[in-house]
Amino acid sequence: MEPEQDNTPSNKQAYLPPPLPPSFARPMSDGMLDPELVIDHDMACSACGYNLRTRKMRETCPECGAPVRQSFIEPGPAPAERMYGSNTSANVSLTMGIIALALGLNTLGIAGVIFGPIGIGFYYKYHADIRKGIANPSPRTRRIARAGLICSWIGLGLCALVLAIVVIAATM
Repeated sequence: MEPEQDNTPSNKQAYLPPPLPPSFARPMSDGMLDPELVIDHDMACSACGYNLRTRKMRETCPECGAPVRQSFIEPGPAPAERMYGSNTSANVSLTMGIIALALGLNTLGIAGVIFGPIGIGFYYKYHADIRKGIANPSPRTRRIARAGLICSWIGLGLCALVLAIVVIAATM
């Protein structure tokens, strides 16, 4: 009896992208690809890893501005290598900062003291995730994280001001 062969890919094997769908086999008469050709499958931008599905060859990547045609000619890393954890830390930082701003003044500063530091912590977690390679380092996501940091600090400052006013008013 022959031993079964393991056909599952290992981490040591090189990544081979799947064959291109038939829609890519439509070169124009001059040999160039049709600029109106729409990408109908998942294809990562070679510069930032953004999924270019539904983009036309003549367009640019909405995340980094690289030409879509460049990603077709020079494919980026394998999707598994380019998969970012997401923008979760940046989004949480912004959300916590907004909550600190909005609720901090309405709850005698208690919400700001809770949510402000959480937002600040997630800002620094986002940058740690970038260094690990598991977060999206795009300029847009960096701006979201920075806005979260700013909102968190302002919310924390306003809450501290409200708490100081409450303490002063209580002692008078």
